[in-house]
Amino acid sequence: MAAKCLEDIARDFCDDVTAYYASILHLGASDGIFWDPQLNAWIVTRYGSCRELLTSPNVARLRASFSSATDHHTLKELYASADRILALPTIAQDTEFGHSVRIRWKDYISQDQNIDPHSFEIIAENLLDSCAEDQEFDIYNSLLRPYIGFSIASRLQLDDAQWSEVWPAVADYVALFDGRLLTAEEVLNSVKAIISSYIYIFKSVNNTFNGPKTNDRLASAADYLLVLAAGQESTAYLLGTIFDQTSRAGVLSDVLADPASAMDLLIDEALRFDNPIQLIGRTAIQEFQIGTISVRAGDRIYLHIGAAHRDPSIYDSPHVFQTNRRRAPLLSFGVGDQRCIGIAHARRTAATFLSILGQKCSSVDVNSLRITRQATTAGREFKKLPATLSFRRATPLPV
Repeated sequence: MAAKCLEDIARDFCDDVTAYYASILHLGASDGIFWDPQLNAWIVTRYGSCRELLTSPNVARLRASFSSATDHHTLKELYASADRILALPTIAQDTEFGHSVRIRWKDYISQDQNIDPHSFEIIAENLLDSCAEDQEFDIYNSLLRPYIGFSIASRLQLDDAQWSEVWPAVADYVALFDGRLLTAEEVLNSVKAIISSYIYIFKSVNNTFNGPKTNDRLASAADYLLVLAAGQESTAYLLGTIFDQTSRAGVLSDVLADPASAMDLLIDEALRFDNPIQLIGRTAIQEFQIGTISVRAGDRIYLHIGAAHRDPSIYDSPHVFQTNRRRAPLLSFGVGDQRCIGIAHARRTAATFLSILGQKCSSVDVNSLRITRQATTAGREFKKLPATLSFRRATPLPV
């Protein structure tokens, strides 16, 4: 039986990247949109529609609908409390469908433009030095995820105990602000988790925020750094995709030999080919059309960024990994004022790791036959990425 929803496709094809995306695009073939009965939502698959809806006034990041005025009031009180603690530069929006908060990040995007990668280099070197040579192991869980996690903790100047306290709030943070929460209970629990763990971030930011040291500015900068922490899984998956696809194409050795030559193109193509974040949630606040489909006010909508990056009307040979393709703007980090503030951090940590890997390793042999992924609908995640490292030998000094 043909798959009718994203859950079926993720279950049946999570390890077959081409079949996975082809199946999603097939469901949205006629109008670039289809109804998912499991998610009870519209799934938008075409690049043009996804890009338009990312900034459209027809949709909003609404969190929840409430059956009682008391629940709605409680939510608004908690948002007000979060505003005071986080000092978020937000735009609040009330509609009959719920309460929405949009974050303005213009003031903080600039903080990530001049990142010193030295601490990332040390972390990468130490982790690689601890790896066994010529012995297959899971580089995703034993190398890539720890590297990204330690890099973020270093950036926030958190010790292990503090990082352990902060990490549980990250998933709640992401869910709250990307529009995935649908019930009042989910929203309330998420806000509480963020507030309870926030003190560690606030304390750490004194030495990391390059700006006026007022309480409001520090709190907003602390929130900005928490967003960076939320990018751990997606950045690790980005690196994993680079290893997987360059190995399959037989060019991984070339990447290691000269990782800087086409770094931006390599990262962009990995994000396009298999975007870590698959869905961005929105809710229609007024009726509008996509092709022949009428989307009603109150309907839930998910923009399928992964499928949009395989749109054949935008990308030639979309199911082929190639770094020299004609590039369209990626939707991975959003667009405009609502784009992700972690763009520079994600790129820098990924580029730094590849650079250090190229200096220390002569080869990385990825066992493509044993790669497995998690079957999820909202994002992409490796379960196991087996590989064997061979290290460069130091050149002996002349006698």
